[in-house]
Amino acid sequence: MLNQSGRRVIRAPSRGYNPGMRGSRGFSLIEVLAGMLILSFVITTSLGVFYERERTHRRAEEMMLAWQVLSNESEIVRRIPFGHLDALHDGPFRSNLELLESLDSLSSRIEVTEARPRLKDVTLTLTWGGGRGHAAVTVLRSDTGGSSLW
Repeated sequence: MLNQSGRRVIRAPSRGYNPGMRGSRGFSLIEVLAGMLILSFVITTSLGVFYERERTHRRAEEMMLAWQVLSNESEIVRRIPFGHLDALHDGPFRSNLELLESLDSLSSRIEVTEARPRLKDVTLTLTWGGGRGHAAVTVLRSDTGGSSLW
């Protein structure tokens, strides 16, 4: 539509864009506060899930390293002659604990007990983090009269 001077005129619609929102100018304070509360719950929950995932991942990595060291030590204990096992009692591990240098308050212990005649239980225990982490394995050794490999 053109006016008298020949310029184009754009006319606003006679009714509002949304007649139901005519008297409304935005959100009320209650609506904004409810939205903020919901948003804070979502953000807090997301942060909690992320933190728990990181903590679980760290514990799993610590356990994996501990079991690798226990496996290495059990191989060493397996090769020690049966008659020399008692010398290991209450001693530290003989294997290299370099894998576990990232763990704090690390302690290793070997316990040798005689389960039956000619049968000994060799328990290898690792503890770290002031008792927070703990892993142990028991190796059964028997006196077969042969070499230390059997």
